[in-house]
Amino acid sequence: MYQASAYAAPFLIELLTHEKVQGKEDLLFLLAHLASGDGYHHQHLDLSSEEEIQSPQFQEEMAEQLFWVRKTHEAVSEGKEIYISLLEHPDIRVKMGAAYLLAHLQEYAPQTIPLLYALFKSEGDERVKANLIFSLAALDLQSERGYQFVKELATGADNPLLQFAAALVTVESGRNDIPHKVIDLLIQVAMHKREVGEAYEWIPWGQWRANYKAVWALRWLSPQPHCPSYLPHRCCKRDRH
Repeated sequence: MYQASAYAAPFLIELLTHEKVQGKEDLLFLLAHLASGDGYHHQHLDLSSEEEIQSPQFQEEMAEQLFWVRKTHEAVSEGKEIYISLLEHPDIRVKMGAAYLLAHLQEYAPQTIPLLYALFKSEGDERVKANLIFSLAALDLQSERGYQFVKELATGADNPLLQFAAALVTVESGRNDIPHKVIDLLIQVAMHKREVGEAYEWIPWGQWRANYKAVWALRWLSPQPHCPSYLPHRCCKRDRH
């Protein structure tokens, strides 16, 4: 994250308000990454020795970098109302981008979670609904409501894309009551015995092919704790008994 990022964010947000601006979905994706950025030193602590990390120069540089990380996040968060308004945009790519970005603004979760649940109920496009499953997982998966929401979809949804998206986040929740049906579904997708369709690659969260993502998700079944990639700045420890 660079100092210039904090100053670039307001300009990018302003572009979102202009009707004739093209590529709003790309702007939203960029803003989401600015909101969840990290400082170079903090992100690469494993590349430095303990002695180097504890040095005054390293600590000073890391503190300055993290200062601009916070400033950039704050700058992106100033556009919250604009992002919320874009949840109703006629272009589904913009609509998905808005939900993706809001999932990276954890501080507004109490306001955005009900909006995203309501949108899920009213939305007709499977790609938008799948994207909302991931966005809601980033904000609400650790609540009982959020977990039951995805588990029920993973075991009972008729749509293959929605069932797959819900299965991914159900397994990555770190819970110890994952239904066998959910695990079997991911194994089938990983082995190309079950097709999800190209629609998965449409959504912002679908940055890998479905079978690769299924393999990645299945690793959460190991007893070691991991950090789900879709949870910004958050770690969920798996509790095995």
